[in-house]
Amino acid sequence: MDLYIIRHADAVPFGHAGVTTDEARPLSRAGLASTALLSRTLKRMAPDLKTLFTSPLVRAQQTAEGIISQWGDPAPTLQETPLLAPAGRKKSILELIRRLAGESVGLVGHNPDLSELVGWFIGEKRIGIDLDKAGVARLTFTDRPSKGGAVLTWLITRDWLRDE
Repeated sequence: MDLYIIRHADAVPFGHAGVTTDEARPLSRAGLASTALLSRTLKRMAPDLKTLFTSPLVRAQQTAEGIISQWGDPAPTLQETPLLAPAGRKKSILELIRRLAGESVGLVGHNPDLSELVGWFIGEKRIGIDLDKAGVARLTFTDRPSKGGAVLTWLITRDWLRDE
């Protein structure tokens, strides 16, 4: 099973265009542009992606929707889950992906949670991976998904994304 851990793209700051809560912050222009690049990159590097789960926060939803909208047919299925909101529980996320064992799954959410999740899945809490905005970590499980049961296969940083 391949798991793609995706941090949301750049969002507008508090107070911009009347945004008054963290949950309501939409993507910035730069965030929308990097989401389009991310979509093309993922389509090329993760063509088997079947399901994309997203946090309910606006910036994560817009990142996930941007990935799907540029994908073409068949696009991954998009599902919102509160498990990917800030402070989501790792064990609950593990149970979520176990239900789809055998499929390639993506998770769109927030830091520091996602960077910590990468370390938890590869069995190294202090790994020091800090996912960039619009960054992706691909983890591979050779057996049933578990804490410490994954290998970090590749990492896409913001600087790596480019328009081809």
